Amino acid sequence: MLRSRDLSSLLGIAQGIVSAMSLQQVLEEIGETANRILNIDANTIRLWDRARDTLVLKFACGTDAENRPRELAVGADSVAARVLRTGKPIAVLDIAEEASYPSKGVVERESMTSLLTVPLKAEGGVIGVFSVYSIEKRSFSEEEVEMAGLFASLGAIAIERARLFEEVERLSVTDPLTGLFNRRYFNHIMEQEKQRVKRYHKPLSLLFADVDGLKAYNDRLGHLVGDEILKEVAKILRSNVRAADVVVRYGGDEFVVLLPETDQEEAQLVTERIERALRIWNMSPNIQDVWLSLSMGLKTADADHMETIVEEADGEMYSKKICMPKRSPAESSEQNKGLSENSLSGNGGGGGGGRSQNI
Repeated sequence: MLRSRDLSSLLGIAQGIVSAMSLQQVLEEIGETANRILNIDANTIRLWDRARDTLVLKFACGTDAENRPRELAVGADSVAARVLRTGKPIAVLDIAEEASYPSKGVVERESMTSLLTVPLKAEGGVIGVFSVYSIEKRSFSEEEVEMAGLFASLGAIAIERARLFEEVERLSVTDPLTGLFNRRYFNHIMEQEKQRVKRYHKPLSLLFADVDGLKAYNDRLGHLVGDEILKEVAKILRSNVRAADVVVRYGGDEFVVLLPETDQEEAQLVTERIERALRIWNMSPNIQDVWLSLSMGLKTADADHMETIVEEADGEMYSKKICMPKRSPAESSEQNKGLSENSLSGNGGGGGGGRSQNI
């Protein structure tokens, strides 16, 4: 049986763990509190990645994560995998004599002696494992195993709560159709970028794009096709910018690409790369009777001209839009069918430049 002091300690830490909001905060709270409460020297937290069927190392306290395998196969004969599969704790008196201990843990064999691994159990089942280590040889008592199990249960509840919170947060800033960030996120990140430009005096470029003829495609082919067009545009934009760039569905048929620390010349290469990707898309068998094109406005600003960058890029895009010849989608598709492979080798070939190497 647990002593009242132990129960009091658990209740005391429960509030700290459960009140942490982000997953990383929860993991840190669990890991840093465990060594003190459970009187151990080190601990690790592994969560089950169901898609890959592996246990992924998410946090280590008192031990070097670099000396541990990042992933352990759930089907393997490791202590962690057996605990996940059975849902029961396993204690190892001497790690050096445990044949199933991961070979990459050779440093651990030299620095830690005893191990106790318990399941992280949430309402939906086991979600991972929590392992504690002792430098001195230690036979974990029934009470200590129970204490570690209760501690892990508190941690599992907090982890699931943090995951749910982060998923809600992600959905609140994500466009459900395209998977891109939405306007709410854009407004938030734009304020941060303005401050960064003013502080570090690096340029910011912004590309405003509008899908040409989307309403006509909706009217002629239906809104399901229109949705597919928007998703294809999102893929093209996302695959032709860097990981650090922010692609946003601004609303309706409008998209914005935020290009931090990018001058006018570099940003122009991005637009050329997007235009080339559109031409390649149109040359391939994609959505029947659809020819993709974007009207794009590009602006680059320094610290003194940040406040109007969105309006100026939008204005440039709109100017190009109204100058386009008014043709139906069907007419556009027929005219563009005659384009040859030569159209891919002229202007806008722009896969080059130092920037493209970072995509």
